[in-house]
Amino acid sequence: MKKATSKDWKIKPLPKKRSLIPADRQFTLAEMDRIKQGYIPMAMEEKWFIFFKRNRLYFHRSWTGFCVFVAHFKRRRDGYVLHLIEANRNRRQYLETDDASDARLVFNILDNFLLAPQTSKGPAGLIAALDQASKENYLGDPKVVRKLLSDFSTEALRRLDSEMDDEDARICDDEQATALADIFLGKNPDYAPMIPWNSPGQIDRWLADELKHLKVADNTPELTVANVMHWILKDMFGFANLAEEDRNWNIGATLENFTNVMLGISIYDDDEENGTDAPSVFKP
Repeated sequence: MKKATSKDWKIKPLPKKRSLIPADRQFTLAEMDRIKQGYIPMAMEEKWFIFFKRNRLYFHRSWTGFCVFVAHFKRRRDGYVLHLIEANRNRRQYLETDDASDARLVFNILDNFLLAPQTSKGPAGLIAALDQASKENYLGDPKVVRKLLSDFSTEALRRLDSEMDDEDARICDDEQATALADIFLGKNPDYAPMIPWNSPGQIDRWLADELKHLKVADNTPELTVANVMHWILKDMFGFANLAEEDRNWNIGATLENFTNVMLGISIYDDDEENGTDAPSVFKP
């Protein structure tokens, strides 16, 4: 059967209005070989067009071409893990609003459509992950992550504009970067981690690989995540002398991009045919 690609169907991208659903499902290399084939419907009535690209599985409605889900996979030595599902929340394109229902649908499509005959009874840890997502200050919520990064950069910019001694300001920046590293590594009880994403050996390894052009990798997970925080400040300080409109645009773009990265969403262009590159705000 022909492997599906983005060029095999008339499709539209996932809209900005979306929900992030945590997952924790392991797949063997053999299972991933089948998943990567995707699916090209023979008729509109088959409902789904599915293709795999750069560790993401895209689910499109065959009738409309609307993207409904994007499932994010991470490579492991003995296979892959599905750790995150993006779900369409544009009411003009997709009416479902319940994360649990969408998670079940994605796994049902995987088990009964792409991996048929059925390989398992459901996602490992899905119930626990969805319960975690209902907690306050959940680190899988883009609003929570963006606020953490925004507050961090705003305070640093205030110190930059104040009469604080440069060395004292640097010490404050270091302390807050370290505190944020503890939060994103699941060490602060005031924040609910996305399991297993927000833990040592998970998010830090992703950041080291995804931002390898920034050379954020360090000797410990804490230092690696803290280095990412310092890159945020480096970008923000670089915008300080821009005109207000340009400064606000660049700050917003930087916060959006780093928010996505901290959630495990790649900053790179998905269009393999046109090459891949990092957004300008991430370039050293």
